[in-house]
Amino acid sequence: MEDIIKIFGGSLIAGIIITALINQFKQHGFGVVNIIKNTFGALFLFSAIVKAIDPTGTAIKMGEYFEELHLLFMEPFSLTFSVIMIVMEFLLGLALILGWRKKLTLWLLILMNVFFTFLTGYTTVTGKVTDCGCFGDFIKQTPMESFIKDLILLTLLLIIFLGRKKIKEVFIDSKGMILLGIVGLGCLYFNFSNFYFDKPIVDFRPYAVGKDINAQRVEIADKLDYGFKFKNTSSGEVKRVGMSDYAKFKEDVAWEFTGEQDNIVLEKGIPATISNYAAFNKDGDEMTDELLMDEAYSIWVLSKNVTKSYNDAWSKIATLEKYAQENNIRMYAFTSNVFEESDKFKAKHNLSFPFYEADETLIKTCRLSTCVFILGTHLQKPEKAYELQKRPDWIIPFVISFHYPIFRRWVPFPFTL
Repeated sequence: MEDIIKIFGGSLIAGIIITALINQFKQHGFGVVNIIKNTFGALFLFSAIVKAIDPTGTAIKMGEYFEELHLLFMEPFSLTFSVIMIVMEFLLGLALILGWRKKLTLWLLILMNVFFTFLTGYTTVTGKVTDCGCFGDFIKQTPMESFIKDLILLTLLLIIFLGRKKIKEVFIDSKGMILLGIVGLGCLYFNFSNFYFDKPIVDFRPYAVGKDINAQRVEIADKLDYGFKFKNTSSGEVKRVGMSDYAKFKEDVAWEFTGEQDNIVLEKGIPATISNYAAFNKDGDEMTDELLMDEAYSIWVLSKNVTKSYNDAWSKIATLEKYAQENNIRMYAFTSNVFEESDKFKAKHNLSFPFYEADETLIKTCRLSTCVFILGTHLQKPEKAYELQKRPDWIIPFVISFHYPIFRRWVPFPFTL
């Protein structure tokens, strides 16, 4: 609930500022409908911008929804839907603030929010999708928090819809449409720049370059006050006793332990950011800690499904393996495929480095379908990450080159991807 208060509180402040600015130039007033309208619009803009920083993360979340709703045929188009949804969310938020085509804008917003409310309500009941992805990896929300947020948004939309006659356009004629068109193209470019042209400008991913993997695996438990109830055998008085006084009351014949106890959370703990990292060998032994104790530079190759990955990328990885062997660099692969499949794949591509079975969620968390991680000492901090998966067909192909860090210095990599 704390995050919900912060989200709506921040949006309200932004809405009041926007209302004041519009009133300064257009004298639209400080009516309740105007403030709610601009608050709603500000929240949509914020949500779209956060998701636009990492459209791939939103695509993965949409893929989880498609899987949960048994719409697997739509999963390959998750990234396309992700970009379209983010741009639409941004444009609808801006259109609402500008008062552009208010009837059309409000109906589209209502349809979108009814759909989102259904999704978050469904996942609240089933518990299958643990985070709606409404604010990317910037703000994590439980399904219940997301559902409550969507119900509040629908309520605000109803108020705006009923008071829509009080909404005035900021720009008349075609100026509003031109502005929305320009901003829409800018938003589309911003999306592309964060997953196609370059990496996200702000990387919220737990496996992002420079983030400590081991530190993020640590969970801080709740700080609890353990209480025990004792009853006075003479007066019948019941008293709650803390852990420090438990032994004293237990030994006192005047007091009898009732068998009841409770725990009061004094300070909420912090769950581990990375809770799904686990690697298993052919014998079923977990190799997680052993791999993380490697003190040398290492290369991780992660692929959600090797049988569906881009073959040309693996030909480059074979060349990378040769380079790693010549420089005594350890190399590992992680995939969700069973060993029968990965062994056949290794033989087909003449690969000799070990493959480990990992949960598909781990690969998804890394945000890349087939990628290479260059990891520093103790395997704690990825120093570089490169995506090797073939781009969607509707995007113009391109090539990149990169360098490989070894012995704390940069060495030119021997080929171009």
